[in-house]
Amino acid sequence: SVESIGTSAFNRCSSLQEVVFGKGLASIGSMCFNYCHKLERFVVDEANPNFKGVDGVLYNKNVDTLVLYPQGRPDASFTMPETVKHIGPYGIYEPQLLQAVTVSPILETIDEFGMAGIALTGVLKLPATITSIHFKAFQYDDGVTAFELPESCVAYATVDGVLYDKAVTHLLVYPAGRPDVSYETPDTVRTVGSYAFHSCKYLENIRLTGDFRQILRLGMADCHRCVRSQQQHRHRLSNNIASANHHAVPAADFHISGFQQLHHSSGSTGQKMIISDHDPPHVLGMERIYVLERGNGLDHFLFVQ
Repeated sequence: SVESIGTSAFNRCSSLQEVVFGKGLASIGSMCFNYCHKLERFVVDEANPNFKGVDGVLYNKNVDTLVLYPQGRPDASFTMPETVKHIGPYGIYEPQLLQAVTVSPILETIDEFGMAGIALTGVLKLPATITSIHFKAFQYDDGVTAFELPESCVAYATVDGVLYDKAVTHLLVYPAGRPDVSYETPDTVRTVGSYAFHSCKYLENIRLTGDFRQILRLGMADCHRCVRSQQQHRHRLSNNIASANHHAVPAADFHISGFQQLHHSSGSTGQKMIISDHDPPHVLGMERIYVLERGNGLDHFLFVQ
């Protein structure tokens, strides 16, 4: 007789191993079964018009949306049904034993934390049909060394394993397990997306080139090597973002292409750098850069017109 299950209703039920849904269930709240690490399967009444269980995984009725992958499912690999077009929020989130995922050949969208916290290793292959990837889709997948996409994909592109929009102007996701200690963006890149460099294990230096505009919120949070750098050098920013221009203030150890001089000051809310009056004409009109630091890395900086 249950028709809906609320948000986080079964969150952290550590002993739960199986959930059976009756024919009347119509909706399931967000994060409903997060951290149920022993949950092995979902079972759905065949008469339910909204959901379907396939090998213990929960889908919508026509199996074109993956709703929830049970976190305690014992399999080390998972191949999505070829009918799946969408992975819902927290669809495959922190599975305890999963190490390999083969996505559907017609997959179109991956929602927030849709494939997150998975012990994947190596290259993650996505199909040409993909049209929408949430910026947190691959959070904590720190074993992924590269993304791979067919050139025929109309929405996204990969350059040296890094995921961009099709025009390569927006860096969406840098693979957290990429072994390189340095990375230089293509000259076409204008923005770095939120959480783009999240949890990078090896990255120490980032070189931003071209007419760079903006790094969105938390774009470089939790870069582990940068954290150690911050701890060793208390007066240096947690990330060394270098450019071909070498006239930035050494105390900040922070260089952005095209900026000739930066004045550095610090406050309780983080770091603040004001562009000086000696900047070249093409950056006139930009008044300041705000850099906010978290304890685990660079949180946010934004060019303000």
